[in-house]
Amino acid sequence: MIAHLETDVLIIGGGFAGLRAAIESAKYSTNVIIITKKKLARSGSSVMSSGAFAVPLGCNDSVEAFIADVVKGGCSINDSRLVTVLAQEVVDRLYELEKWGVCFPKRGRSYVFSLSGEHSFPRVIAPLSGKGLEITQALEKQVIANGCRVLDNLIVVDLLGDGERVTGAICVNRVEPSLIVIWSKTTILATGGAGQLFKVTSNPKDITGDGYAMALRAGATLRDMEFIQFYPWRIVKPAPFKKTRVPIQPSTFALGAKLLNSKGERFMEAYDPVRKEATSRDIAARAIYEQIRAGRDVDGGVLLDLSDLSDEEFALANPKAAIILRQAGVSPRSVRLILAPEAHFFMGGIRTDTEGQSELRGLLAAGEVAGGVHGANRLNGCAIAEALVFGRRSGARAGQVSCEGGICRNDDLGRIDYWKKRVGDIKKSGRTANSEEITRLLGQVKTQAESSLGIVRCKEKLQSGRELFEDICHRAIEITPKSMEDFCSLISLENLCAVALACSEAALFREESRG
Repeated sequence: MIAHLETDVLIIGGGFAGLRAAIESAKYSTNVIIITKKKLARSGSSVMSSGAFAVPLGCNDSVEAFIADVVKGGCSINDSRLVTVLAQEVVDRLYELEKWGVCFPKRGRSYVFSLSGEHSFPRVIAPLSGKGLEITQALEKQVIANGCRVLDNLIVVDLLGDGERVTGAICVNRVEPSLIVIWSKTTILATGGAGQLFKVTSNPKDITGDGYAMALRAGATLRDMEFIQFYPWRIVKPAPFKKTRVPIQPSTFALGAKLLNSKGERFMEAYDPVRKEATSRDIAARAIYEQIRAGRDVDGGVLLDLSDLSDEEFALANPKAAIILRQAGVSPRSVRLILAPEAHFFMGGIRTDTEGQSELRGLLAAGEVAGGVHGANRLNGCAIAEALVFGRRSGARAGQVSCEGGICRNDDLGRIDYWKKRVGDIKKSGRTANSEEITRLLGQVKTQAESSLGIVRCKEKLQSGRELFEDICHRAIEITPKSMEDFCSLISLENLCAVALACSEAALFREESRG
């Protein structure tokens, strides 16, 4: 049994970008559907973030200074049109969130911004709670108030279309093997990145590159997929931090924190003599990686030296880490905090214009799944800023377009029948695979990605990685899962392989080092 739905605007993804797009689309249409893999506003990368974003509103700051910093950080590969829009409109998104109930730090009537070494001025601000969840919950209330229809626990497996236009999407229920086909006038991808391509990542388990893979299959163009950001400062030791992902915030280094290798050397002076530890993420990640590779590591990472910071200063910049240390009964300066890089953010993505419109009619994108804003490297606070600004813009564009024409059912029966068969084959006879086999293949993909798509790359590893990813792509398609859980894992494996291939091809094409 296949259920068919129709909508004006279909939004795939329920984080910052998807939620903000839904709010804006609802100004133009009463028929907006937003789909999430799990629970709206409570899954994905957005809720795991600190909610911090960059706003050029502080003393002596300006839109022009913000643009210059973002372009410099991105090694001038950024799309300048997108950067300009980001800088000009993020201030309004801050005001908007405050109006919707998000509490930000203030001194009197003025916002209190933090300095991050990547920025020329203090311009990073986060909710007082230090949680992205506060923002997603505020946005969710607006989504519900505006009458958007929410479909939770659905996996979108493919886009419908003819190679020139996207006309909807095919979804599968995560709980039971049933298919839902949604026909739409416009579709917005807001699916986030692909951090689960790597073993060590800041991303939750549901961030598996679905948007990139679906866009490629639909015929969209991806850009800058070779640029993957590794967050340099994840706490990997002591024990309380092994199971809980806790990063050191960049503002910690602007306050005077240092990084030391096993020889006690302040090695960042050799990589960025001016900014030292308060450098950009790409430089810091490469420096830490090289210390580890050269055998100058401290227990698999580098040591965070907090001798010039008070415990209060550390806690203000790192509330989550401070709470964990307090619960363990130790102070930040009395324990050895070991830091190492983790896969964090994909700068590349779907090529779009300033309204989020892709090269395919009916398909828009916003947030991490879209490329062009960040160039070769993203600055602190620019991910959420991007999601809010272009979530609103793509939502407005999709809503406007939906008023101009009707739904086009292009009768993409071949694709629908393909997924009907795959879902129907679950629990039937044939070559079956248990979760261990799928997990093993996924482990091979992650291991190879760490080797060939990591911080330091070479042509030979990229080529061997491409071959392995292609092989696993072919093997994965032959697998018939025997449960919905295995089916979901298999779809993630296929999408991650597609992303890995795109990243490998892009990296082989660019024979220079940037970011």
